[in-house]
This record gives sequence, C-alpha cells and structure tokens, in this order.
Amino acid sequence: MGAPPAANRFGLRPISGVRKPTMARYFVSASLVVLLTVGCGLTGAAWKPSSAVEVRAEIALGDEFTLSIGQTAAIGDETGLQVTFETVIEDSRCPSGVSCVWAGDAVVSIAAVDSTGRTTRLELHTNTSFDTAAPVNDLSVHLVGLAPTPSADAQIEVGEYLASLVVSRQPA
Repeated sequence: MGAPPAANRFGLRPISGVRKPTMARYFVSASLVVLLTVGCGLTGAAWKPSSAVEVRAEIALGDEFTLSIGQTAAIGDETGLQVTFETVIEDSRCPSGVSCVWAGDAVVSIAAVDSTGRTTRLELHTNTSFDTAAPVNDLSVHLVGLAPTPSADAQIEVGEYLASLVVSRQPA
C-alpha cells in the first residue's frame, strides 16, 4: 500500500475510490435535466388550441361574457378588439370540499388582437392578490372567474374550462 494522497491547500485529502466527474458524466447529467424539463412541460397544462378560431357574436363593452378555450369574442364594433381564451397556464385553486391554508390561484392566457392586428398576450389570475385585469390600448380586460371549480376527486380536463371576462374602457 502506498502513501496517502497529499492534502490540498485547504488541508483536505481526496477520498480514495471516488472517481472524478468526466465530460461524459456531465453530458449524461445535462441530458437528463433537459429531458426531464421538456417532458414535464408537455403534460398538457399549456395546451394550445388549433388555428381555427370560432368568433362569438359581438359583445358590448362592460358586458360579462364566457369563452371556452379556443373561442374568440369581438368586443364592440367601435373598438375592433378580439379576445381569445387561449389556455389555462396553471390551476392551483383550492378544491371544493377541502380546507386549504391558501385559496390558490389559476392563471389564464388571453390573446387580445386590436384593430391594427397587433396581438397582446395577457396572463390573468383568479386570485385578487395578483393581476386579474390588464390594459390593451385604452381598454381593460378583466378575468371575472374561471369554471369549473376544482374538486378533490376529479381532474379538470382542458376542454372543460370556461373563462368569464369583462372588457371595459380604462378610466381617463
């Protein structure tokens, strides 16, 4: 048996039998991180609707309306605004019948296309501690609610979500 390895400048000696990481080990570790990140991102939470858009009848400013994912509403003839419920990004609301410490939050993605064709992406929350409304030009898009309410014994399918919205003029 040979002499023990020399101590480094901190007085520490290497542990015998432990291999130093090689470039191949770094590559495998990095690949696993990428695969897990991409795989977790494809769970359906960020589902995008097809390019076919169903436009609902024109909605008057200030009127509450409900859209399912992929539906679009035209807001007042003078605004030229179209609002599309794109997806539910996150839903961590407290299920009905369960006692939670926090009410939770759901985040929806709304696409607002103005009369010039410019698209503004909005992320609106159900929890009033966060942004439930966002400006688009001189208008405000407000998320009033998201149905259905989660339940402890059933998972909500993406196509079941309904967003209740109101579009109004921003105060001057």
